[in-house]
Amino acid sequence: NGTNSVIDNNTGDLYIETTGSGDDIFIQSADDFTLKVASGNEAIKAIGGGAVELYHANAKKFETTSQGVKVAGAIRVGNSVDLRIHNDDGSETLANFINNGAVELYHNGTKKFETDGNGITVQGNINMATDSTLQLGVGNDFRLFHNGTTNFIRSTNGNIHIDNNSGVLNAKFIPAGASELYFNSGK
Repeated sequence: NGTNSVIDNNTGDLYIETTGSGDDIFIQSADDFTLKVASGNEAIKAIGGGAVELYHANAKKFETTSQGVKVAGAIRVGNSVDLRIHNDDGSETLANFINNGAVELYHNGTKKFETDGNGITVQGNINMATDSTLQLGVGNDFRLFHNGTTNFIRSTNGNIHIDNNSGVLNAKFIPAGASELYFNSGK
């Protein structure tokens, strides 16, 4: 058109193809390469510095960077498909997100955290910083914490019982009341 070179096709689809075995198609640009759809919306952009961007409805959804990739929006996995994240050579599992099931997190190839129908399972220690509180119950009414010098067990709505594995009471602590010790089921 006097300013730009144009390949124009208005008689159907335009195919650029190679038919030989091992033949490639190369598109080389001195700067950026942009692929737009009929509405003028950007679909794919290859940036001269090496980044690649993917667009949906003219909004950038995926971008490669020197540190990895950026995703804008949700990552959705198809029906009955699990999402599995591995290290770069595929030899070590980092995380599994099982469709309609568990979430599994790994450290150095060993499963350390897993969700299931009953809650969570942790393999190994749970390390919490000083002044952190482990809160249990719907109203966080049972708490375990450490303030740097003292360990605390705190109940805000009921007694604390210590029993053996068969349910035989060994000690009972009543908030604002007595502390009771038991031996052979007797106080």
